[in-house]
Amino acid sequence: MFDVQFAPRVVEEDLPQLPADVLDDLLGDPDDPDSRGKVELLRTNPEIGSHLGKQLHGFQRLTLSGRYRCIYKAFIERRLVGIVLVGIRRGAHRTDVYVRAKSMIARLSDASAFESKTDPGSPPGERQRAIPRPRRPDSE
Repeated sequence: MFDVQFAPRVVEEDLPQLPADVLDDLLGDPDDPDSRGKVELLRTNPEIGSHLGKQLHGFQRLTLSGRYRCIYKAFIERRLVGIVLVGIRRGAHRTDVYVRAKSMIARLSDASAFESKTDPGSPPGERQRAIPRPRRPDSE
């Protein structure tokens, strides 16, 4: 099993802006205990995503609902998957997920960018469950 960690900015900026169906595709549906999100799949096999090239060589992507992408880097030797960015694919637009990823690549190529702020001795799954799920507007 791999530990899956989100870069802090993903939790603070990307996840709260995702539509509910994309969030469910990534994290699993909280109302369905049998639902497995893509994060859970990454925990068992980080090679399920497509490898990226050129400036994003070494990173991989998962396609989420619609045009959304999850950009991540697998640190096999550390049994860690670091999720760098989650966003929409918009071609060459400045808000495109790949354009944003290229601008962040230098600081997210190292596993230390994903080190958990929780107890490092806790089991890998415990750190993953600590990721706050953004509230849906219909749940207020």
